Amino acid sequence: MKILLIVFNFFLLSVSADQLWITDFALALEESKDNDKYLLVEFSGSDWCPPCIRLNNEVFKTDVWKKWADENVISVLIDFPKSGQSDEDKRKNELVAKNLNITHFPTIVILNKNGKEMFRTGYKSGGPEKFISHLENLALKSSFSF
Repeated sequence: MKILLIVFNFFLLSVSADQLWITDFALALEESKDNDKYLLVEFSGSDWCPPCIRLNNEVFKTDVWKKWADENVISVLIDFPKSGQSDEDKRKNELVAKNLNITHFPTIVILNKNGKEMFRTGYKSGGPEKFISHLENLALKSSFSF
């Protein structure tokens, strides 16, 4: 029972409070395999990057997005805030960004359950419906669907 509580607490600490984004890449990859879903990985500077902030406010914080994401992807936030991040989290995030060759923010990377990149994109204005349509069109061009 103690182990179950420890694992549950670890999971809670690895999920962003208001959006249910997983912040631990390895954990998210396991969730992707367990649920047979693609990973949607957002690389963000949540407290300093204007397009990142707009993407979060206009898309990721909406009910339309939350419903779509819950049904279709495992959402992962790899954040690089100016403050409030532990050295360990910063190191882990830098390693994920380096492995995926991230050069700017925001970058959205879609990976399959084996960690293979399917495509990447960035901020698109127009709200959640337009962003979801954009993702679905890129998926079709990459020969898959969510």
